[in-house]
Amino acid sequence: AVEMDYAQESDSTVVVVTDQGRLATMAHSPEEQVWGWSRQICGGSFANDIARIKSVAVIPAPDESHDQIWVVVERTINGATKQYVEFFEEPFRQVDPNQAKEKAFFVDSGLSLDGFNSATDPIDITDITQADPVVVKTVSGHNYTNGHHIRIRDVVGMTELNGAIFEVAGATERTLQLNTLDGATIDGTGFTAYAYGGQTRRTGTAITGLNHLVGETVDVLGDGAPQPPQVVAGDGTVTLAHEAAEGSIGLHYDSDLKTLKIVPTTRSGAHEMRLKRIDRVFVRLLDTVGGSVGPESDTLDPIIMRDPDDSLTQALEPFTGDVELTFEDSWERGVEVFVRQDQPLPMTVLA
Repeated sequence: AVEMDYAQESDSTVVVVTDQGRLATMAHSPEEQVWGWSRQICGGSFANDIARIKSVAVIPAPDESHDQIWVVVERTINGATKQYVEFFEEPFRQVDPNQAKEKAFFVDSGLSLDGFNSATDPIDITDITQADPVVVKTVSGHNYTNGHHIRIRDVVGMTELNGAIFEVAGATERTLQLNTLDGATIDGTGFTAYAYGGQTRRTGTAITGLNHLVGETVDVLGDGAPQPPQVVAGDGTVTLAHEAAEGSIGLHYDSDLKTLKIVPTTRSGAHEMRLKRIDRVFVRLLDTVGGSVGPESDTLDPIIMRDPDDSLTQALEPFTGDVELTFEDSWERGVEVFVRQDQPLPMTVLA
């Protein structure tokens, strides 16, 4: 090992940099008698190989809620060797149980988006009229002009507005009228009455500030939903396929889990050498969207989470519970289960 450190909160993890530039981590929980090694492969590449880790250190997060793992990563970017100092985001909803799905961050060397009106976004809502047209009142000046697109979330009461994108009309300093994107007024007379809360953010498609990833293909999460990958232009910009108000943009990585060989046990003992086959798998998930399961990495089936009644224009809420999948496996002496998350979405496997 070249360097090692220890992150105690919120996960007890030993981090090690090897002399080959790999990053290994060991989950360490004496209370549960758990010790397990895994390999962390950062997004991007270096000299036709995976990105190299040059150094690692653990320091407290600015709010002291958990320990942050910081690394120096070496990559080949646009034909040149670059070294970047980066830190690992805290696990989704582990530090903040109420973390919004829009704030999920599962990319490397990435940036976060929090509204296209950087001077004021997000803006707190103080009232919404149950009328035609719907008029939104904000706690402070919003700087929106007629024709801007905004997204609303976290409203209590008039939840019909949450997660939707509207066109601004009739804007004053602290009020705005909601129209559809086609310019028609929103009739709120049949909506639930506004109670409290809510925020607005301006949406857009032009992302800047990715100069450190020029020429790289980046993953995009917009308002909690994956979007098509984009290539960063020479001026550090990308154009999203769909407008969004919040999200994350950065290098892709896969998260893989492979079980040990499964050995069934009966009254007569363990049957390690007998032929066996898996026909069903139950996976217990926590705050998860997406993922796939199969006997090998090249034979995976997606975990279907969207119900027929779910809106196709809204991102899925993270799911907690058990899912059952049929398994297309052959008879083998050693059988395993392979789980993969290949989208910039949260996934925690409990069992």
